Amino acid sequence: FFFFLMIRRPPRSTQSRSSAASDVYKRQSIYHNLNMLKLQNTIYHGNCWIPKDLENHVFTALNHLQRNNPNLASGQINEVQRSKDAKPPTYFKMNDFSLPFQEIVNTYGIPRYREVNPGLFTIVTFPFQFGVMFGDIGHGGALFLFALYLCLKREEIQRGGSFLQQILVARWLLLFMGFFAMYAGFIYNDFLSIPWNLFGSCYVNQESHHAHSEPVAHKKEDCIYPFGLDPKWYIASNELSFFNSLKMKTSVVIGVCHMTLGIFLKALNCLHFSNYVDLVFEFIPQILFMSCTFGYMVVCIFIKWATPWDLDPTSNGPHPPSIISVFIDFVLKAGDASENQLWDFKHNGRAQSNLQFNLLIIAAICIPMMLIPKPLIAYFQMQNHSNNAHAHAPAHGAHQQPQQQTEMRQPLLEGQEGAQDIQQQQTKGDHEEEHNFGEVAVHSLIETIEFVLGTISNTASYLRLWALSLAHAQLAKVFFEKTVGGGIASGSFLQIFIGYMIFVNVTFFVLMCMDLMECFLHALRLHWVEFQSKFYKADGYKFDPFSFTSAMSQESTIA
Repeated sequence: FFFFLMIRRPPRSTQSRSSAASDVYKRQSIYHNLNMLKLQNTIYHGNCWIPKDLENHVFTALNHLQRNNPNLASGQINEVQRSKDAKPPTYFKMNDFSLPFQEIVNTYGIPRYREVNPGLFTIVTFPFQFGVMFGDIGHGGALFLFALYLCLKREEIQRGGSFLQQILVARWLLLFMGFFAMYAGFIYNDFLSIPWNLFGSCYVNQESHHAHSEPVAHKKEDCIYPFGLDPKWYIASNELSFFNSLKMKTSVVIGVCHMTLGIFLKALNCLHFSNYVDLVFEFIPQILFMSCTFGYMVVCIFIKWATPWDLDPTSNGPHPPSIISVFIDFVLKAGDASENQLWDFKHNGRAQSNLQFNLLIIAAICIPMMLIPKPLIAYFQMQNHSNNAHAHAPAHGAHQQPQQQTEMRQPLLEGQEGAQDIQQQQTKGDHEEEHNFGEVAVHSLIETIEFVLGTISNTASYLRLWALSLAHAQLAKVFFEKTVGGGIASGSFLQIFIGYMIFVNVTFFVLMCMDLMECFLHALRLHWVEFQSKFYKADGYKFDPFSFTSAMSQESTIA
């Protein structure tokens, strides 16, 4: 809401001086804000923004000031209708919990007034994606316990003047990051590179019939590991390839879901601002393009996970195809699935081929839908506006002609100048229309190219979840095997002790400090670029009310 503020100028005789530095700074701050007002006679007036929820508090404060100090100048606040060009500031009610998550968003840009605020979703998505990359029961548990200590001992840390005061503001963010890292560690069944056999393995070793061959693990019938990964995978010969495949596919699923959420938030923005052109010609083709391409890839991943494949290469049963090969055939072979079948094995993948061909056609149609309609609609709107303007101009002149026949008899030169002015104005208006149409066309072209190519690059960017998770796990494994593991293998207590000290220090500085910051920055990148670019304008400005507390804190910071 927009308000009109009037303050009566205080008489000069009532002004007093103070020698204290704080009083001087307060007065300086007051006059700095008064300089933004306009003076008419003895009245200061100006415009200011007040949150609707705090309107009653402002009126109560003014009334209380007038009752307690009747000799002071009175102030009046009147609500006025704001113009269409006026952009209100953005104001959010923050607390200790939501502040660090909102600051992650504000560092990129302040939300536009009444735009969907990504900070609400960042509370869950940011620490979750960090946990996927930093997933380890031990490392995540250590971070969780440290953040829990900050939350429980906040008042003592503030009174004691500890160096931990600097990170108290992020204690809830660290707590969630540690929790999700510990949760992902349970999913990976990884504790400092050591798996936990909590529920018993579903695999048993069987001796191979061939000489000099390793034992083969066979799964027990109807056995499902209750939570996380079976610890047997950590001693399997194909351990690395299995974790590569699992974490890579999981990263793609998380990334597509995250970007799809961003596209749906764009629909909420369009509905709230009644921008139905963007709703129809941006949201609908974008969500269809995403669903028909990488959304279908996610479906293929779940189909592959849920299908019981025949892993014997000599048998005639269905063998698991590569998801990348399926997607390459989907694009380059017009959906042909005869060589890479995920389902419909009885008909040689005919139903799968038909479905992929139709999805490819829909995705191809979505590209011109994003590119062409918006510039055409803008062009016809400008033409309609120009025709209406020209249609009203002759009627106005014809209405004035009978009344001002003598006044219109002007010298020829003067009339020519007037005609030239009119022609220049019309030419200027035509150039503005062409300029506006060109801007819309170029903007639509850029957005279409950015979305189509960004869909591919952004999906690939989410593979950093897999890369960072794999790097974290392998570093922890190498550190353990080269320090404590070597001492345990040798049976030397001294070697175990020295290796343990090295292991603790290397783990703290490399994994708990450097890798933690690396995972934090990568999660930040995924939110700023891949997620927020789908709907977030970030061209607003923050509501920053005048406050003696903030003014004095700024003064102390500068000093």
